[in-house]
Amino acid sequence: MLRRSVARLPPQGSLHRFASSSARKSFRPRSYLGPTAGITLASVFCYYSTCTPVRNDAPQESREGVAPVGWNLPQTDDSVAPIVCGSNDHHVLTPTKSTDPIRAPAFTTWFDEKTALRHLALHEKHGVCADAQGDVYQWGDGFEATTGKRAPTLTLRGKDIIHVEVSEDRVFALSASGSIYALPSQLSDRTDWPPPPSSSWYDVSRVWRSAPLQGVILLKTDSREKFTSIAAGRDHLLALTSQGRVYAHAFNLSSNASGQLGYRKLDVPDPSSSTPLDAPRIPIELIPKSLKDPFAKATPQTRRKPTEATEELNSAISGGLAINDKLFEIPSLREVTISQIAAGGRTSFALTDTGRALGWGNNENGQVGLGSNVMLDTITIPTEIVLSRGAPSKSQTSCLNITAGGDLACFTVERRDNKLGSTPLVDVLMCGNGQWGGLGNNMFNNSQGYPVRAKNVSGLIEYSEELHKVIAIRPYAVSVSPTGHVLLALDTLKEAGGGVGGRDLMVWGTNQASELGNEKRSSVAAPTHLASSEGGERVMLRRKTVAEVRSLAGKVWKKNVTVEQRAVGGYRSSIIYWSCK
Repeated sequence: MLRRSVARLPPQGSLHRFASSSARKSFRPRSYLGPTAGITLASVFCYYSTCTPVRNDAPQESREGVAPVGWNLPQTDDSVAPIVCGSNDHHVLTPTKSTDPIRAPAFTTWFDEKTALRHLALHEKHGVCADAQGDVYQWGDGFEATTGKRAPTLTLRGKDIIHVEVSEDRVFALSASGSIYALPSQLSDRTDWPPPPSSSWYDVSRVWRSAPLQGVILLKTDSREKFTSIAAGRDHLLALTSQGRVYAHAFNLSSNASGQLGYRKLDVPDPSSSTPLDAPRIPIELIPKSLKDPFAKATPQTRRKPTEATEELNSAISGGLAINDKLFEIPSLREVTISQIAAGGRTSFALTDTGRALGWGNNENGQVGLGSNVMLDTITIPTEIVLSRGAPSKSQTSCLNITAGGDLACFTVERRDNKLGSTPLVDVLMCGNGQWGGLGNNMFNNSQGYPVRAKNVSGLIEYSEELHKVIAIRPYAVSVSPTGHVLLALDTLKEAGGGVGGRDLMVWGTNQASELGNEKRSSVAAPTHLASSEGGERVMLRRKTVAEVRSLAGKVWKKNVTVEQRAVGGYRSSIIYWSCK
């Protein structure tokens, strides 16, 4: 009878619910159950009063070097190890054997505690970074999975790289001297790529440091201008020169499928030549799908199958694009001075020196931002984006920054009233696919053609003790991931003065693998503060001075270096690393 009464006990749960349920059972009109029920209740009460309850939202236990940590770290700590969270399906965040998502923020073991980085970019199956010395390292299953070696591998050395961009099969690196290098994303492809022509005599880096150049292509142009920034989409690359001219680079058949290049005609090296990079160039034309095949979305019964001649032509074009070593200027922007560029998955953006935003490329989800009246899926010519809708009629609107990723675009816009002494306000506008809350307006629209204001980060003001007036709180840095989540750092450190910890980190969007760092899996449709696990403090990106910074090779780069945290969104993942200049 005692065994029977214990078998009827409810599972582990809250104590008061269990006690009330057991008490009701003990008062059944059966005299032989009275003593046993009382003994059972007393025993279980003693057991549950001494055990520690386990909650569903309990922090993740440490496993194989992935120990959960808090977001906020002491400013006096000399450690500059990156913090990661989210999906680790392809060992991009950490080299552990397990591919389970990292629900709680954790240190990654890819880098040493003294290793700060110049720049970092994450893709779905591989990652790339430029260390403090300007050398490029790659890792992840998409880079090298056959040998089982998971440590970051040196792939470009001695070029003083300051910025890196990544796509599925390409890695692009921008040097401090203004040169752009292209590398394959997979280690096995390096032997298939032709070596670049010999460098000129004044390339000092080849004199004092040996640089492995097999599998590296130096991208060239018709001019001698230096490049200052690059931005890569899914299949194309944008580059900006010091003179404000915009160039684009194609490296596969989909590079202009949505008109994201801004041009159609280009020339590539003859792939049949034994020396491709020195071979005669052949002209090709990349026509967007919507123009080449207007009935692409028609039923399969009415579609024509490609002929063998078309397949052979596509194969030849693909072979030429694989070794394409040239950037071409966008013709429609030759007379326009551009100050910034940005690239989404299949879209391109440019910001003029007068504060006007231009966009072109894929517009299926309204990610170009031209409004609901524009029903075209493909925008082949850079078109101005009107950002003054919703602002007072007498105010002046100017775009300050553009950030894009996947099917989302983010615009930082300043609006000023004509009234004397009025405080300018700064808004964050979002457009594109907000199916998982990436628009930040507390809605889940899968298509938003006109940029809408993101809540909690737009129109913010604060009082400046230094200037003795009210000023606007501006975004310091924005990262839009290819999968639909956004990481935004508010510039709450510049004007706040001493005693402030850092820049507030706001997050929103998709959260299927806990990439927002809140240890949950539900999407967030409005910008939200992250709370640290130590004491409920809001998470801030910090800046500090460390005793020394080392390169990934283990050598001391500099001492007494000022570093700051930067947040980067990857494929269902996020990383906060320490940046050094």
